[in-house]
Amino acid sequence: MAKKRVFRKVHLICKDNSIFDGDKFEMVNMYRRAEYANKVCAGQQQLAIDNAKMEWNKGNPVPILSMHGFYLVHESLYDEILAPYAK
Repeated sequence: MAKKRVFRKVHLICKDNSIFDGDKFEMVNMYRRAEYANKVCAGQQQLAIDNAKMEWNKGNPVPILSMHGFYLVHESLYDEILAPYAK
């Protein structure tokens, strides 16, 4: 009998279309519901805009935050099926 595969969709907040911000972070927050992730993203974007207005951040570009959905794939499934197609 074939193994049952379950895919989980998660939502991540990306900074300038990048999941990890350079070499600064080793982890990210995942959200189960898109509505909640959008609220958190909007709040973080507003904080980034407010922070850019501060005197010590004058001239720095405001990062663009956006919410993206991803499917989690178990490592064993990746090795079996997806590895030949990965970059």
